[in-house]
Amino acid sequence: MAPAPFYPEGMVPPDGGYGWVVAAAYALNNIIIIPIMQNFGLVFRDIFIDLGISTTRIAVIMNLNNAFGLALGLFNGPILRRFSYRKVALFGSFLVFVGVVLTSFSRSFVEFLIFYGIIMSAGYNLTMASFAFAINTYFRKRRGVAMGFAMTVTGLGPVFMPLLISLAMREYGARSTALLLGALSLHSVVGAFLLQPVRWHLVREAPDEKDNDDEEMVDMAPKSEGLLEAVVEAPEDEEEGQGGANGKGKRKAEKEDEEGDAEDDGKAPMLLRRRYSTASHKSGVAVLSRATSHEHGSLGASVWASMASINADHADLGGSVLALNVDEKAANNGKSNGHHKAEMNGNAKLKDADKKDDLPTWRRWMRAVVLFFDLDLLRDPVYVNLMLGLSFAVFAEINFSLLTPFILGERNFDTDQIAQLVSIIAVADIIFRFLAPFVKKVCKQPVRVMYMIGLALLIATRTVLIFCYSYESLIGVMLALGVAKGLRTVYWVLVIPDYVPIERLPSASGLQSVTNGLIFMALGPLVGLIRDRFGSYNYVIITVNCMTALTITMWSTEFAILAVLRRRKGRTAKEGQVADEEKMLGAKTVKT
Repeated sequence: MAPAPFYPEGMVPPDGGYGWVVAAAYALNNIIIIPIMQNFGLVFRDIFIDLGISTTRIAVIMNLNNAFGLALGLFNGPILRRFSYRKVALFGSFLVFVGVVLTSFSRSFVEFLIFYGIIMSAGYNLTMASFAFAINTYFRKRRGVAMGFAMTVTGLGPVFMPLLISLAMREYGARSTALLLGALSLHSVVGAFLLQPVRWHLVREAPDEKDNDDEEMVDMAPKSEGLLEAVVEAPEDEEEGQGGANGKGKRKAEKEDEEGDAEDDGKAPMLLRRRYSTASHKSGVAVLSRATSHEHGSLGASVWASMASINADHADLGGSVLALNVDEKAANNGKSNGHHKAEMNGNAKLKDADKKDDLPTWRRWMRAVVLFFDLDLLRDPVYVNLMLGLSFAVFAEINFSLLTPFILGERNFDTDQIAQLVSIIAVADIIFRFLAPFVKKVCKQPVRVMYMIGLALLIATRTVLIFCYSYESLIGVMLALGVAKGLRTVYWVLVIPDYVPIERLPSASGLQSVTNGLIFMALGPLVGLIRDRFGSYNYVIITVNCMTALTITMWSTEFAILAVLRRRKGRTAKEGQVADEEKMLGAKTVKT
């Protein structure tokens, strides 16, 4: 079954027009909802003290909020395929409102777990996914500009919200402030109503744009660096036995791999772009997943799945979002190239296998689960290493951010001073988000290396924080934290899209979300236990630094292995090139 195009044939998104209203709605949602989640500790810090809730339980509440939302991320795709992004956004906004209001009346650990940890988390996750999907559908070539506008406005929220919260707490108290935040969250409902279906605003595609898309499709065909064949070597027998056409395509791809090594030296490895491309994905998972999307009426609904792809285009550092449009166009036009032939062969094999009656029921169910969630990704050790490292770093950063008000409160700062210091972090964060692309141009390093630099800066600044107790010294530390956070934030969302091909990005992002959720639930209570055991948040800072350092260590080890394999691959490629030149010379001599 041919996959259904998300846009009707000959129609494209407006790349402007009403899309700017959608971008404004996206910014309106983010500028309110994100700071509410971030400043939970600032609002309820004194309430937790009055209720006698221990630091361990506070950590459980915060980490359950993150874990539950991340776990739900795996199901956002099916939800958005079944319902429109406007309906999902409205429902999510309502859940956020209900969660904030009920949290303001919470007086026990269990109530905080249910209202903040589950209800509010579910609403936040659904809202962010639907707004992200909506803005993606309205823009194609100008998506970077739209996201630049939306993220700029979004960045103002963490700057002003802490100051607004401190003012409200001084006038009305913590619980009344939480009620006010619940009222503010209703702005998200207004934004959701602005998310009109994109089909109302589609425009006809210009012929010259169609030609340009075809050219981009050729230029942006995934290339393999061929660096990890010794690490993950899939069986070659099936590929070699598929026939002459596939064999030629495979040999041609291998030759391109060898030629591409010199060009791509120093970049993040792109094994998945080869191993999981439509040419080599023998199980036909990509075809089946797109056909499943067609049954629900929409292929493009899977675009929502990665905030990484959105922010990557916003930072003008990743080509994955543009590649999405090119890949979809190629698939919808039904190009009869070797990749699609291999794809159809893989799908036919899969159908034949499904017809076998000798498979037990539980095996068929397991196969369906593997195909639906694309668990084949877990067979690549590089992706697993990348995913785990990213999860450890995210766990450390989010826990540190949520506990920052408690860390500063332990240093005897009042609510106003804490709000000012948190706002300083946000200001420096915004500034360096804009400067991050220019820093990358100067450093000329891959995305993952830039992210590791940001992590190293975070470790350094957090370590300095341990020894700072005066307000004046903390101003400098907060500025440095904002700089490191801005650099880290930009590249954080690009790490997975830089490695995984666009057709498998939704599945990869979903697996990443689930992994994050599991780590939050498993290690979250540990943060609180350390604080209660040693009586100081300085030990918590040391713990999150160790988690961040673990990510750097894991990835550095991988890079060392890749460097060795790259040298071996380079020698093999040179020998093969010499052999090809000798064959060509011999052929010319025979003709002469």
